[in-house]
Amino acid sequence: MSSVVIEIGLLRNRFDALTTRIETKPGDRVLVASSEGLNTATVVSGAYPEKPEKKDKYEWKIIRTLTKEDYRILEENRAAADDKTAEVKEEIRKENLNMNLTRLSYTYDRSKMYVYYTAEGRVDFRNLIRKLGSKLKIRIQMVQIGVRDEAAMLGGIGLCGREICCSRFLRNIETVNIDMARNQNLVQNTENISGCCGRLLCCLRFEEEFYRKACRNMPCVGKKVQTPSGKGTVAGVDPVKETVKVNLKIGGEKEFKADSVSPGIKERFKKWIK
Repeated sequence: MSSVVIEIGLLRNRFDALTTRIETKPGDRVLVASSEGLNTATVVSGAYPEKPEKKDKYEWKIIRTLTKEDYRILEENRAAADDKTAEVKEEIRKENLNMNLTRLSYTYDRSKMYVYYTAEGRVDFRNLIRKLGSKLKIRIQMVQIGVRDEAAMLGGIGLCGREICCSRFLRNIETVNIDMARNQNLVQNTENISGCCGRLLCCLRFEEEFYRKACRNMPCVGKKVQTPSGKGTVAGVDPVKETVKVNLKIGGEKEFKADSVSPGIKERFKKWIK
């Protein structure tokens, strides 16, 4: 036997799954089974040998790759979940719960319904679960998510005019802080660097490493430098274009390629002293 890593559900949680004799490759959509029933998943990694001593860790088992009939069932499940959205929202309103419904989702075999929601704090939804389970005749599982996860589920268009990163390709949504915006010379007004979710843009995180590496070979703002047009002071840098803006002693502000700008005599002297 061998196993692969799979992603399941709208939150794209990752698990190890046994493949038995099923051959799969990354990107394949598959039908998987567990003690909870049937569901669909996406294969993330290629097969690797199963370790017998860790056999108990495998919660999921791959049954087969999806067929046209499976995709038809998935579409029916999505449509059925959408049809129940208004009904679930009404029950939430009746219970006067401080929560916002994001989305509903069925398992492949409709043995369970997942209710994804956002809330400021903890919500006592025990009575809601009893009512929904009795009314819809299905097991209910409530899943509280953050605003970034909500944006990833619902999708949208970012400030760049393209589909938002968390919905298109990001899998691990990590913390983003304002220092990343400073390092990338972006405007500090949070409204201009916030995404659809109202939080700082995810791209600030995964672009941070590029800016750090690029800035290592560029002079800092305020440093004295020597340029092809004479001496001056660094007024700004552009890591993407690999250029430096310099306020020249004679000639005003000009832009130069970073590799044509060198430290001034005083800066070189300080470096030698160190």
